[in-house]
Amino acid sequence: MSLGLYRIATWLLAPLFLLQLAWRARIERSGAIDLAARLGFGSKLAGPSIWLHAVSVGEVQAAAPLVLALRERYPHALIVVTCITPTGMAHARRLFADQNVTLRFLPLDLPGAVRRFLDRVQPQVGIVLETEICRDCFTSVVSVVFRSFSPVLDCRRDRLRVFGAGAAWCSRA
Repeated sequence: MSLGLYRIATWLLAPLFLLQLAWRARIERSGAIDLAARLGFGSKLAGPSIWLHAVSVGEVQAAAPLVLALRERYPHALIVVTCITPTGMAHARRLFADQNVTLRFLPLDLPGAVRRFLDRVQPQVGIVLETEICRDCFTSVVSVVFRSFSPVLDCRRDRLRVFGAGAAWCSRA
């Protein structure tokens, strides 16, 4: 599917996704919709960050040792963990409660929402523990993050991929 068709489909399906989230939050009485975050809004971080993306509970759990290692190696770094699912976010809140980690929902895969998110989070490095259909997000991440030639890593179980200019950087490391 071309990026243009993907964007049209995303715009058309975004309201349905938000309705599904609202319905699920109402049924579970969790209130975990966070519409502002889903649209890329939120407070701007004090400086550049290390960004880890975990889709749901399993990836959040897998990110825990990595977050601890990053916190140990870079004690003053701003670390941001993003999730897509409310259950992943709830687990991240429990797991990282005392670790000075910023938690956010990954915004809807709409160009404006992704741009706002990236402007506020200012990732210098992105580590993606699992990808889903987020073509606009990762296209934007590569163009924004790679202004400084920082790597974005896709750490799926079956392979390690490095996007954009970071590929050359990682192959030398």
